[in-house]
Amino acid sequence: MATQVSFQNPATGEIKTVKVGFSWTLFFFGFIFGLPCFIRGLTTWGVIMAAVSVLYYATIATPIVFFLMVPMLALDIYLGVKGNELTAKSYLAKGWQFAEPDAITTKQGRQKWGLLLAAQQSAQPQQPQAPQGTAPGATQ
Repeated sequence: MATQVSFQNPATGEIKTVKVGFSWTLFFFGFIFGLPCFIRGLTTWGVIMAAVSVLYYATIATPIVFFLMVPMLALDIYLGVKGNELTAKSYLAKGWQFAEPDAITTKQGRQKWGLLLAAQQSAQPQQPQAPQGTAPGATQ
């Protein structure tokens, strides 16, 4: 079974899940005027996919359609690989929270999506900066 991470809207209590890994939905159906992107709240990607789709379908009977197939396929692959990560980051940016922050699946999702815990970010050692005009390691 695929790993899924749950998000909860603190205002409404609504819960949505996002799969960790490849998004087959965006890969196979993203070209349909970007509808899956809009449904997931990825408005910018939805507009991009809608624009490319309109161009593609408007030129379907012309030779230029072959030049649009390459960017269309590239976008489908990109959204398949990054779509779930983009969705998770979109939810967090809109104020959603992890429904089960201590769950193993949430930790796996955070790691895969590059989302460090606040405690992990502050615990990372920081290099002290030498005052200007002195060499690092020099004593005063």
